[in-house]
Amino acid sequence: MAPDDDGWCHNNSGVLPSLEDLQEGLGSWALVLYTTAGATTAILLIQFAVLIRQFILCVEPSKLNHTIWVTSVFFVLSVFNLVSIVLPLASEFVWLAYKIYLAIAMCHFVDLTMAWYGGETTMLSHVNNGEDEEKINFRSPPCCCCLCLPTGATLSKAWIRFLKGSVYQVPYTESLCLFVLGSLQISGYVDLGSLSFSSPYIYITVFLTMSNMSGLWGLFMFFRITHQFKLLHNYNYRKKSLVMKVIIVCMNVQGFVVDIMVNRGLVGCIPPYISEVGVGVIIKASCVIVESIVLGSVSFLVYKDEGTYL
Repeated sequence: MAPDDDGWCHNNSGVLPSLEDLQEGLGSWALVLYTTAGATTAILLIQFAVLIRQFILCVEPSKLNHTIWVTSVFFVLSVFNLVSIVLPLASEFVWLAYKIYLAIAMCHFVDLTMAWYGGETTMLSHVNNGEDEEKINFRSPPCCCCLCLPTGATLSKAWIRFLKGSVYQVPYTESLCLFVLGSLQISGYVDLGSLSFSSPYIYITVFLTMSNMSGLWGLFMFFRITHQFKLLHNYNYRKKSLVMKVIIVCMNVQGFVVDIMVNRGLVGCIPPYISEVGVGVIIKASCVIVESIVLGSVSFLVYKDEGTYL
């Protein structure tokens, strides 16, 4: 890289590229990126439309809304990803907004799980059905080091409601954080993606991470309890929970990892068009294209017979 290029990269390290800059910097690869993202969105739209038809025909009305929400996350992910590469200047906002959508889908998955059980009372009757009640270890990832959680407790309605509440708080917390971050960015007090200790962004991110960890813990505990007691087999629960778990982990981890790589100088720029942050946007978009089509197709296969219990 020429000295002038080094200077350009340094001076524009935190600047998101415009659509024109992205096209100039990537050249013919921009068309490949757009075409791949568009094709992925089209494929997932077709799959989602087929699933909706299946759900309307076969799924009980009380479970229909929850099922549609849960299975929509992959198609919506591809739409948000397409928007992020067509409007790269808005990419940070787009992914924060998608995390709110994903958090709402987590709440619907919890509601769907309780609907499959038939309610809290029925869930307890399945779990606590013996004289020697099997204890549950609540120190589960990502809160496995939280000493305030018991390692051997009996499931109760209070615990079920606490787990549900830990998931339900996530979309509200993320909406508040998005509002605060957006207000601070518009006012010029924060740069999204900056990991400097002098920036409010990192402290809001820590608070948001704690909220996300709490929500993930609650959702994963539902997974763990169901697997531990070998329940909901007729609903293919293990595969459904695994698909949901993978996309949640990917969306909460990979963006943070890419931001760290960008801030540590591990990601180069494409002078004089795309900064390191812009290259980070491209990396995220490329990862999401692969994840959405693979996980979306797996989800389609898992849910395509929903309501028939085959």
